[in-house]
Amino acid sequence: MKIKELIRAFLATAVAIITTALILPGVDIKFDFITITITVLILGLVNILLKPLIKLIALPINFMSLGLFNIIINSGLLYLVSYLVEGFNITGGTINSNFAGIIIQDMYLPWYWMLLLATVSISLLNWVLRKLVF
Repeated sequence: MKIKELIRAFLATAVAIITTALILPGVDIKFDFITITITVLILGLVNILLKPLIKLIALPINFMSLGLFNIIINSGLLYLVSYLVEGFNITGGTINSNFAGIIIQDMYLPWYWMLLLATVSISLLNWVLRKLVF
């Protein structure tokens, strides 16, 4: 990878994590440069070092679920990052919103559902930012 691509990937992941922390009430991060940098670096290292090994081990389950088990793998890796980084936490939270006319009343989500939502949010935002913006 070129240095430009690394910087783009770093910025896209940082923006995705910050946006997810602002959108989801159960995702908490200290909004300082050091915490965000450490979170992005550890997430990148975990994705580079552990993700291929875990995907290889979980290949039969991933094959049977038609690739949907990747979300569970990504959630586990994000949980590991939240365990390792001091200022990045994923807890349960109450969601209420009005999105496209659909009103969701106060709904409490435990930490594992919030983790799943955070994983999907970070992945989608990261993908959109890398394809369209950076």
